[in-house]
Amino acid sequence: MYTIELLELSENWITLTNLINDYIREVNNFHIYVTSNNIIPILDAGSNLSLEIPNNMSPGDEITARHKVLLFDQTINHTGTTIRDLFHRSFQIENNIKQIDPNFHSMYQREIHEQYLRESLRYTRPGYIFRYEG
Repeated sequence: MYTIELLELSENWITLTNLINDYIREVNNFHIYVTSNNIIPILDAGSNLSLEIPNNMSPGDEITARHKVLLFDQTINHTGTTIRDLFHRSFQIENNIKQIDPNFHSMYQREIHEQYLRESLRYTRPGYIFRYEG
């Protein structure tokens, strides 16, 4: 049982590392897109996303921009949810292993979790990209 859990844990950490890299890439792409197009994302108290589009943007470009930003947002949120679920499962597995072997320590757990939290805060921190209302 211990070996199977270690294997699942290793697979989870590999998957998490790849997902976090994808998450970071999407956050960067989002930031580049909104800043280069002078778009201001607005997140209200209910976590609803709206956009302030520059007046000089054509109606066609505005529609494209709205779709693109909302797609970035959905992708980032979906990836974030998947990452949180994998963290939760990985922490459960590690706790099971620690019950069998109290000397077990994961070097990856804290490092990967901290990396994800840094990027997550970067995406949602007030004043970084979003203007918050509410």
